[in-house]
Amino acid sequence: MLGTRDELKKLMKKKFMAAGMHDDHADDMAEVLAWSSERGLHSHGEVRVEYYTEHISKGGMTVDPKVAWTQTGPRSGILDADNGCGYPFAIEGMQKVIDMAKEHGIGFVGVANVSHTGAIGYYTEMAAKQGMIGLSCTQSDPMVIPYGGAEPFYGTNPIAIAAPTADGRIVSFDMATTVQAWGKILDAKSAGRSIPEGWAVDEDGRPVTDPHKVNALVAIAGPKGYGLMMMVDILSGVLLGVPAGKHVSSLYHDLSEGRRLGHLNVAINPEFFCGDQNFREHMSEVLDELNATKPGVGFDKVYWPGERAQKRIQATKDVGGIEMWTTSTTTSSPTTCTATAGTTRTASRSRGAARGGLAGATCRRPSYRLAILHKRIRGTLEYAWRSPGAAPWRAPCHFTALTCDSRNIHSASRWAAIIDRSAGSQ
Repeated sequence: MLGTRDELKKLMKKKFMAAGMHDDHADDMAEVLAWSSERGLHSHGEVRVEYYTEHISKGGMTVDPKVAWTQTGPRSGILDADNGCGYPFAIEGMQKVIDMAKEHGIGFVGVANVSHTGAIGYYTEMAAKQGMIGLSCTQSDPMVIPYGGAEPFYGTNPIAIAAPTADGRIVSFDMATTVQAWGKILDAKSAGRSIPEGWAVDEDGRPVTDPHKVNALVAIAGPKGYGLMMMVDILSGVLLGVPAGKHVSSLYHDLSEGRRLGHLNVAINPEFFCGDQNFREHMSEVLDELNATKPGVGFDKVYWPGERAQKRIQATKDVGGIEMWTTSTTTSSPTTCTATAGTTRTASRSRGAARGGLAGATCRRPSYRLAILHKRIRGTLEYAWRSPGAAPWRAPCHFTALTCDSRNIHSASRWAAIIDRSAGSQ
């Protein structure tokens, strides 16, 4: 069956609220995740749901944070989120810089002591939709060596920028600063094949092609990517007075502990520079010229950043929504969950009760998640939710943890870690 973006958002929001999150914050979380999923960015979409619900339920995310806003100047401020959910406060921080930029031409707001903020391209697009240039950067947990080093020090530390045009198109660029996602290492390991030199290093910092010897990832373009990682850490970590570098907390290590991450939002008002209309018209001209550029061998055209995502959104709309699997179960053991695609997966009974399904599922056995994920262990990332038109290197259908609890098999964070490193870069 197909589910609309709004339906997916509603299901995820329901899950967050069941875990203890308040309505408004749950809505913001679900909104950004749905935004990611409709673009085919499932690693930053519904895959995150089970991790977040476990993080909330274990007290690692403050549901009633004592938020403190400090306006440090007419164009700057710090929003201390008291270990609250990252999404609503990243949104609030971006709106504050947009308001500053509308009045003063530019705004800088740091969001400190916050949890994971997800796909940061969402926040920069907020600015672009209001006529501003938006920039965001944020920390992530250490899994990348500094250039010349042998031990992980920085995270994938993403950077994003978005800008408006005269015709409604939005340039949206969101990148991690590593050569390759961790999932490519896991896939090669499971498939028994080597990896290209330059992707990763061993415990001594030597480049390796054997995925079993990988200790850390490497930055894009050697010292240049390393410098970008450091820049992000300075702006979103050191500058905001939160743990930085190798001291950034792990995404999955202890879900009962807060993360204390830093996130920086910036907005620039083109009206204070070359003029709003002039900027928009010039941007539209640049995008047209890029599309008109002769494509290289093996490419159909030159795309501007964000164009492919718009194609995936349109593909989702063309087929009527995001492809969803519904689940049902029998009351006897073993538990059986049947997908609409005609595939039936069976798993043995496990003790414990599920927290409840999102898609109206009646599956009551935690082992359902294990059934869905059995191919992941063999190196094939199998999902149960996907957007049509997703990038071709992604698996044919996208896993979702929206139905059952799996604490009696593996913790949700364990599965989330596997999927996150397989499909995402942050």
